[in-house]
Amino acid sequence: GGNLAMKHPEISHKPQKERLDITVIGAGPVGLTLALGLARSGLAVTVLEQDYELSEFAKAPAVWPRTQEILAHFGVITNVLEHAETLTQVSLWDADRNQPLVSFPLQELASETLYPHLALLPQSQLEKILYEKLHSYSHAKVMFGAKFLSLSQSDSQVSVTYELGGQTMIHEAARRIAMLNT
Repeated sequence: GGNLAMKHPEISHKPQKERLDITVIGAGPVGLTLALGLARSGLAVTVLEQDYELSEFAKAPAVWPRTQEILAHFGVITNVLEHAETLTQVSLWDADRNQPLVSFPLQELASETLYPHLALLPQSQLEKILYEKLHSYSHAKVMFGAKFLSLSQSDSQVSVTYELGGQTMIHEAARRIAMLNT
């Protein structure tokens, strides 16, 4: 028995507010990498992603040497390279003339970087690796199904409004600059 109204209170249509350090919009490779860097710096970070899961499609498969250096700094390069094909030379061809247009001998960067190659892996795999590493930080989270609506700011704070499960939510944070060392 019992009172059903007490067990199932009516959903409020008033926006719910939450104070956070950082809100990142989008759980693609850039958003997840940014969130990972912020989490490693000790900041509480929430990533809002409008899709309900990570992408399953293989978009943007190239990871260039400088990006690999950043991924190494964030502790995921070993996992990335385990799943990637690597190329030490990349050439773009003119198919009509059957000749190279431009060639990038990446192995010549060996004195400049630990990653003198192009790593090829599906964007979906890179996102999964970044998400798993981000998930290891208790002060970082990804909210799937969170549709960004608006952003407003004043001299002292930033507010991000989004929709999640039919509810309007607001993340508020003190306005500040975060710098990442990579």
